[in-house]
Amino acid sequence: QNYHPFRHRRNCSPLLRHYPHHRRRSPFNVLGGLLKADLQLRRGVICSWAVEDNLWLRRSAILAQLKYKADTDVELLCAAIEPSMGDNNFFARKAIGWALREYTRTDPDFVIAYVKHHKDALSNLSKREAWKLLIKNGFVDAIP
Repeated sequence: QNYHPFRHRRNCSPLLRHYPHHRRRSPFNVLGGLLKADLQLRRGVICSWAVEDNLWLRRSAILAQLKYKADTDVELLCAAIEPSMGDNNFFARKAIGWALREYTRTDPDFVIAYVKHHKDALSNLSKREAWKLLIKNGFVDAIP
């Protein structure tokens, strides 16, 4: 039986109970939306969360700018990724790849250079996720 967190309506908050699951915003979109307007707050939150012991705060720091496209602060993205590069946790490695993959839609040349520069530090999962669209769209042939 598949687990679905909102399957048991009595366990949901009243607000979520009547809001269709497919229309709920992910926590990363909510966080990103809150931080987008205030660059100073964004830098403070992302930089402090990126070095936390808590995996979920580090992951949130990595994914906070996920939908910013051209408004992504690349320096801040790198600062969020680098403390988690050596983490063996699946969710940390996946978040790094996911953030880089999304940014390939905006600046594929940056992502190519970043992955090549950090090829020894990035996990295979992170590299594979980062390069998915690059390989699909013919920017690169293989993962370094």
